[in-house]
Amino acid sequence: MVGFVDLINHDEETGEDIVTDHKVVGKSKSQNETDADLQLTVYSHVHAIPVVQFTSFVKSKKPKISIVRSTRTKWDGLWAEKVFEGVAKGISAGYFPPCDPSSWTCTKKWCGFGDHCRFK
Repeated sequence: MVGFVDLINHDEETGEDIVTDHKVVGKSKSQNETDADLQLTVYSHVHAIPVVQFTSFVKSKKPKISIVRSTRTKWDGLWAEKVFEGVAKGISAGYFPPCDPSSWTCTKKWCGFGDHCRFK
C-alpha cells in the first residue's frame, strides 16, 4: 500500500502535531465522517500522531474552508491493520466484494458490480 500525507503540522497552542488531509468538496466533512475515516486512521497509525483533521475547501455559492479535527488511539491503528489484513486475505483468495455504497467508487464507471448492485 502507498499513501501520501498532505500535511503534518504543529499546533503552537496545543503543542500537538496534526496529520491533515486536504479535500475539495461540495459540503463540509462531518464530525462522524472524520471520526470514522480509515485514511486518517492509517496516517495517524503510521506516523504515530494521534491528532488528525480534514481541511475541506468547500465549493459552494459562498466558498469556505472547514476544519474538522479528531483523534486516533493505538487500538484504532490495530483495527486498521486487521481491516487491511482481511482485505489482503480476500484478494489472495480471489474474493472481491462490492464496494461500500456510500463510496465515490460506487458507480458504474468505477465498480465492477455497477450493473448488478442492489443499492442503485
